[in-house]
Amino acid sequence: MSIAERASSASLNGVIYEQVLGLPAQAKIAYTEALALDPGNKLVAQRLAQLNAIEAKAVEKATANAVLAQRALQSATNPRP
Repeated sequence: MSIAERASSASLNGVIYEQVLGLPAQAKIAYTEALALDPGNKLVAQRLAQLNAIEAKAVEKATANAVLAQRALQSATNPRP
């Protein structure tokens, strides 16, 4: 299999993982492999960047939710007079 075919296969695997199976972590691995084989592939770079942005937003949201949960717990255990 040529490098171009391997890159195309990795890219397609990324699409399948992301859009069909809903497995973004595996999609990121496949897209990273595709970019390693074809660094100029703008579409794959865009998909990978979007997945990274979604992941960063999810981490940010989880952190904010943990802070809010902690505040709620503190308010419940230490009610204001």
